Amino acid sequence: MIIICNKPGQLGNRLIVFASFIAFAREHNLKLLNPAFDEYTVYFDGSGPAVSMYPRASKSWFSLYKLRRINYFFFYYLFAVIKRLRFFNGFIKTIAISENEELDIETNKILKESKGKIILVKGWKFRANTLLVKNRNEIIKYFIPSEKYFSRIESYAEKVIKSGTRIYVGIHIRRGDYKSFENGIYYYSDEQYLQQIKRVSQLLKARDLTFILCSNETLNLDYFRQNNLSVETGPGFELDDLYTLSKCDYIIGPPSTFTMWASFYGEKPLYMIKNPQTLFELKDFEVINEF
Repeated sequence: MIIICNKPGQLGNRLIVFASFIAFAREHNLKLLNPAFDEYTVYFDGSGPAVSMYPRASKSWFSLYKLRRINYFFFYYLFAVIKRLRFFNGFIKTIAISENEELDIETNKILKESKGKIILVKGWKFRANTLLVKNRNEIIKYFIPSEKYFSRIESYAEKVIKSGTRIYVGIHIRRGDYKSFENGIYYYSDEQYLQQIKRVSQLLKARDLTFILCSNETLNLDYFRQNNLSVETGPGFELDDLYTLSKCDYIIGPPSTFTMWASFYGEKPLYMIKNPQTLFELKDFEVINEF
């Protein structure tokens, strides 16, 4: 059994780590326990109306990781104890990687030979990109939102994202923690986001074009509705915004696992704003298939 024992960031980060280990566990028929996903389990409890159309990758994975938060801290400190004492004759092992270190779990000998053992893992850049591509459909099915959130997301989409010829561009305006993240280099102003919106309008040359702005801060929509731009605000809740972005035709935002997951889940092209002065082209949008 593999047990994920730490929380590397927020929802986007933890979805990517979890999905990578799910793909690996499916491939090698291993059990997986993720107490580090505790506060997000309500989002994906297997009750969504679409779930009946798609058998779960493994029902047991839901029951395994749906634990009380106290269990997360138990495993978090268990990792530290096991790593320090180095006992149990190899029955329980630990794998820790630093913040900037990346581990391809597909080629890790300890993980591949973990059947019948307990492997505690701690780190952020655990990846299994080849297996993610191979198991993509099952991973997508697994992360269908629970009924409460699924219904809410679909209700918003029915009102705002109409079928037809109109093109929808999701704009992720990341504020909050981005004021300090990487010394604030991706903390962009309203003016800088508006320039990205105008650039997309030039590239798509479409009358029927609507921008959906999703942010973790309150926005002044009137500012973005210059030059008769069609602008809507996103639902305003993290999961709802995430899956609304996945329904847009294009996604734009600063470098973030949030928009990367939206692109991966919805198979929608993403452009990450690494320099707001760059005059990007449509060819710079890319569907994220690996992390």
